[in-house]
Amino acid sequence: MDKKNTVIGVLLLVAAFGAFYWSSKNAPKPQPQPQPVPVTAPQDPRESQGLATPASPIVPLETPPITAAQPLIAEAQAAEDDSEIITLGNEFISVDFTRKGGAVRDVKFAKYLAVKGSEDPYVFNELRFVPALSLVGFPGADGSVTYEVVDQDQYSVVFRATVDERLEVTRSYVVANGGGGDPYVIRHEMTLRNLSDEALATPRLALNLGTAAPISAKDTGVYLNVGYYNGDKAKFIGRNKFGGGGVLSFIGLSSSEPVPIIRRDGSTVWASVKNQFFTSVLTPDQPGTGILSRRVEFPIIEGEGKPRIGITGSLETEQVQLAADSETTLGFDFYVGPKEFSRLEQFEERQDLVMQFGFFGFFSKLLLQLMTWIYEFLPNYGVAIIITTLIIKTILWPLTAQAARSSKRMAKIQEPLKEIREKYKDDSQKQQQETLALFKANKINPLGGCLPIFVQIPIFFGLFRMLQSASELRFAEFLWIADLSAPDTLARIAGFPINLLPLFMGVTMFYQMKMMPTPTVDNMQAKMFKFMPFIFLVICYNFSSGLVLYWTVQNLFTIGQQYLTNRRPDPGLVKPITDTKKAKQVVARKGPQQEKKLNRGLPSQPKRKKKKNR
Repeated sequence: MDKKNTVIGVLLLVAAFGAFYWSSKNAPKPQPQPQPVPVTAPQDPRESQGLATPASPIVPLETPPITAAQPLIAEAQAAEDDSEIITLGNEFISVDFTRKGGAVRDVKFAKYLAVKGSEDPYVFNELRFVPALSLVGFPGADGSVTYEVVDQDQYSVVFRATVDERLEVTRSYVVANGGGGDPYVIRHEMTLRNLSDEALATPRLALNLGTAAPISAKDTGVYLNVGYYNGDKAKFIGRNKFGGGGVLSFIGLSSSEPVPIIRRDGSTVWASVKNQFFTSVLTPDQPGTGILSRRVEFPIIEGEGKPRIGITGSLETEQVQLAADSETTLGFDFYVGPKEFSRLEQFEERQDLVMQFGFFGFFSKLLLQLMTWIYEFLPNYGVAIIITTLIIKTILWPLTAQAARSSKRMAKIQEPLKEIREKYKDDSQKQQQETLALFKANKINPLGGCLPIFVQIPIFFGLFRMLQSASELRFAEFLWIADLSAPDTLARIAGFPINLLPLFMGVTMFYQMKMMPTPTVDNMQAKMFKFMPFIFLVICYNFSSGLVLYWTVQNLFTIGQQYLTNRRPDPGLVKPITDTKKAKQVVARKGPQQEKKLNRGLPSQPKRKKKKNR
């Protein structure tokens, strides 16, 4: 194989990096703006059974429709008065419940800090559109209504409110107390009781999932989204899908107009809202009917030039129909915590899909489990990444070693290849036959240089997905690196970040390419390979330092492997004899063994069948 196959492999890898980065930045076609949804009185199911008459209709509770006239970006609420707050918790979370809406104001994570070096815990839903689990679009029971507290103990609280003196809404919450179950799960039950003497129909219920905010001013919002699982696939609505425009709008594949709200209807087993490291996942006892999502603008933080933009969403359920003096109870499990795969995979409804590992999820899960297992013995994630890299390279050693040997041999046959091309430039079939014979005689695999690159693609992207969003790596230190989940920025010059590890990665890649034999006489291909380290440096410059650490270590390992390969003696160049007349001369002069050695690269000739004597 000449260098073209390797060039193609490397270019495909670079193209894959670019496509992955571009797809994470650009939005597909947004959905049309939602139309107003008027609330009408549904048919009483008893009517079809002869149990109800037109004289006793179901009376709908009034609710305003959701319209496209709403602001494109909603504003975050100001903090409520502390006198309205009730706090419950365990060793993992501290939950502040608010009487406004009888819902969750925010959740503090005892095991995760807000800022590195601070003692303050990270607070989910600290900046919010409305309290989490508050009813949206339900006048008389939504976040603007003050509920009364009817019961409370160390791990539970019960709120109650009355709508138009016809409907009683009771909301109870239980925080896990160590007696089983996940400590980040809040159990919520909502009881709706008809206080009137006529049948009632509630609006379509919508429970807010909380509001996900950018982790920092440097957060580009790539990981901010609202997700939902329909029992088959998990889908996600990114923050960038609301803005309109983008590259696709120029060719008519997306709208240029921004949208205020995105709705998705259909069976919803669970719904989530998340940022890079933390998530909330609401799982109803019975599947919901869809989700609503929208952007949220937060107040400008001192020292920042523009406001941060977050995202919020709501899980919708069917409207509830209640006969006179009857009640019904709806149940929900509300997970609010870190994006820990080992924790999320324990749930029964594929809540682990919120990790969004993507197409190469198998490798992400495998590598994350390997890395966390190593961390149990050597409690430093930088060391765990290095050992994980060495394990991967050791497993791939036979493949990459064979590719290195093949590349070394390829460098030796460039002159014979050039001679073949010149000699048979007018006979492509003969040129191909001679080339393949030369490859086979010298034990060169034409795909040997590409295969290791293709094997690295799923591993690289599996690590990319895993290292970028696994909460285990947040604030994990290694040497001078303060956070393995972020670039190792040491300083900024005129706003440009100085990241040391990618520079070191570029140097190791340059030295690795320099050590490799140059199996080509084409100056263009040779220059392209010399330029590859710079391309990878640009692509990986702002990647998480954990990912760059992996790539740097595997470069160093490959350098050592190439050093051993280069020192290993290789058999001399073998030129196969494809000319039959010349082969006979060799047999006459040096014997059949020499002919066999020289002709081992020739395609085998079909044997003639001997005629049987009758």
